[in-house]
Amino acid sequence: MAQFNGLEDWMFGYFVQHDDESKRQRVASALPSFAKAIQIQLQSFDPFYASYDVGALRPEHDACWVAFGPADNKYRDGAHQTIALMAYSLDVFVNVEMVPAVDKLRQKIKNNRQGFRSAITRLSVDKRPFSVLIWERRQIQVQLFEYRPVASLETDHFRYARPEQHGLQDPQLGSGSFDYIEQLVQKIPYPNFTVVRHINRDEAVSLGSALVNQVIDIMQEFHPLVQFLNK
Repeated sequence: MAQFNGLEDWMFGYFVQHDDESKRQRVASALPSFAKAIQIQLQSFDPFYASYDVGALRPEHDACWVAFGPADNKYRDGAHQTIALMAYSLDVFVNVEMVPAVDKLRQKIKNNRQGFRSAITRLSVDKRPFSVLIWERRQIQVQLFEYRPVASLETDHFRYARPEQHGLQDPQLGSGSFDYIEQLVQKIPYPNFTVVRHINRDEAVSLGSALVNQVIDIMQEFHPLVQFLNK
């Protein structure tokens, strides 16, 4: 496996045009070395990250992803972390998607709502903004799903939940934001819950091989949330 030396600008550009088969194959072939460089350090940080899974990159896809967690696809049964390369950013996110993982999330909210809220508000919001996204997942065919965006709440919504830390005076806004996402998780038949940070295209390219360390820093900050959701 070739050593990872960084992402190039044309790799992001591929997802704008989707018209170059050679570029598609080159993007797909670059991901394993990137994923392996991340996974090696993550596993030394916590044995939970024993493996990685590179998603297939088909011509119609607008992103390519790599998931990190337990081996043999067991990561799907709980909260795990994923990176996704797309046109304008490299996204790093906690992902709760399959039914067993969603069931755990629902029980966690039901049984320990304050713990769930604290796990999100403890994120280092001053380092890099994050978003909480809710999607509705609909099955079209076997192993083929459609994702419809339902809600996107940004960092400031959750800062309001901790006025004692951030000096803000309206905690009702933060509480209302949590009420909203908690209700969506319970009511949507097949929700996809993610907490995401973006590394924009220019920054990702400029970092070169140091992008691995930037991704790992974000994933380590997200790890307590993963642990909480999987307990």
